[in-house]
Amino acid sequence: MLRCSHRLAWSILALAAILGPAAAAESGGEGAIRISAFSLHREKIGAVAVVEATLANGAAVSEGPFDAVLQVLDSYALVKESDPLAVAAIPPGKDVKIRFEIKHCPAFSWLRIVLRPKGQSAVAHCFVSRSLDRPPTADTAGATVVRRVFGADAKLTILEARAGAADGGTTELSFKVRNASPEAVHFPLARLRFLDAAGREVASRPCLLGLEEIPPAAEDEYRASVGGLPAYAKMQVDAAWGESILEQPEGLGDASVKDLTVEGYRFVRFTHGDLWVLGRLVSRLRDPAADVVLSLQLTDKAGKEVRRLRYAFPGPVGPGERQGFEIWAAAAPAYEGYKFSLAFNIATNDGGAPKPPPRNEDPGLVVAERTARRTAASPPSEKADAKKDLAVAQVELTGWSWVEGSQVRVNITRTTYTGDAGFLKMRFLGPNGLPVKPDGTVILRVYNRGQPQGTIRRALHARAWQKDAAKLDVTDADEVAASGPEAWVGVLRVPDRGAVDLTVDVTVDIPKAGTWEWKKVAAPYTTGPTPPTRTK
Repeated sequence: MLRCSHRLAWSILALAAILGPAAAAESGGEGAIRISAFSLHREKIGAVAVVEATLANGAAVSEGPFDAVLQVLDSYALVKESDPLAVAAIPPGKDVKIRFEIKHCPAFSWLRIVLRPKGQSAVAHCFVSRSLDRPPTADTAGATVVRRVFGADAKLTILEARAGAADGGTTELSFKVRNASPEAVHFPLARLRFLDAAGREVASRPCLLGLEEIPPAAEDEYRASVGGLPAYAKMQVDAAWGESILEQPEGLGDASVKDLTVEGYRFVRFTHGDLWVLGRLVSRLRDPAADVVLSLQLTDKAGKEVRRLRYAFPGPVGPGERQGFEIWAAAAPAYEGYKFSLAFNIATNDGGAPKPPPRNEDPGLVVAERTARRTAASPPSEKADAKKDLAVAQVELTGWSWVEGSQVRVNITRTTYTGDAGFLKMRFLGPNGLPVKPDGTVILRVYNRGQPQGTIRRALHARAWQKDAAKLDVTDADEVAASGPEAWVGVLRVPDRGAVDLTVDVTVDIPKAGTWEWKKVAAPYTTGPTPPTRTK
């Protein structure tokens, strides 16, 4: 195998320690081009995301022409992008309307509109919307480096940890943890330390407790498998969780750079000092890159190195490939900036034996699977206050929401629509007027154009309040979920929501508080805060 040596290094100097909670992407900035109007909607057939916007030129000279693309993203990952849209030159003081479509578009949490000079790869303008209900604003840095700081009141406790017998070199572990705080815990982590009989550490592993946050007052159980452990006498487990996150989403790379580049990465800093870095490597080389080693240099404010981390890719990176990487740094020092460097060889196939890939010294992150969840019991001294806080004085109907379905293929020539699911929304208020989340029962008598459709009974309980209404789909029409302080109560699923005219008799029963009743509630399905019709 004949190889030609090649090295690449570049600097991404981000002041990680002093970036505030506000995202650089939302900083706005008045450039020559701005977006003066914006709308986003999804079409059922084909799951099409449609974005319409108006580009306004506030400069004294013409801007453009451009090639424009719409990019939709989830967290730091690029989900999908539209086909390029040709935008003619925009005269000074004028505007132009643009329309993007992305067919078969998956779920996404934010978007970007990127303008490149026609026929070029460099980015001229980048507009970002993280809320999806506001016009995108200019990302003046063009890098979209975002830092978020999580709540300081989060608290995770390991209640129980067990290590089972090793089987074929793999040790089975189980954990029980509690979030004893009023905030969700992001990136929950168990730090595993394996000790010998004298109490000396012989091995350690970071263990991420699932891939979702742990809600307030929840007790979760997990299981995990760990391989490659030396002999040990006992295990010690400490809890940690995400303190802050810094991320640069992918999708802004310059296609004219025919090299290896890191595009899209995330730094998660944990409360006990560990650092988790993950991202993606993109190849625009013509030939495979072999022996690829990524170095990450952490620097202080003066640019002096405080720690260097390394990741060796397990195999070649082919032309056009995108490969993920993960680096775990135990007890990482405080840092202000960072720099990625890459070293690799260009390989040509001359029939020689391939060189074995370099070996990573870090055994990697263990990810545990959640097996159970329940609401944690309050300490005895807090029970009376907890019951008082959950007392319900008023109930308010706050509207109706439809969860849209989609087209599914029946056979090679025919598709059918899954239908839409309707949810009645309500809120519960305590004696002090603040929202509470009680247990109870909701009974709904449903009518379509005056004709009875049946009676539905739904239960309010802790698991229902923990279910996120944003994740509901049409199969959840018999569920109850929560969106902040609101309960979304599943009513029914219909083939075509435009063909129904629904009214509902609503009965809400809350133990020890009372019963609320409303008759023939129609669109917009709202009432003011109402005391109970009957008390217990």
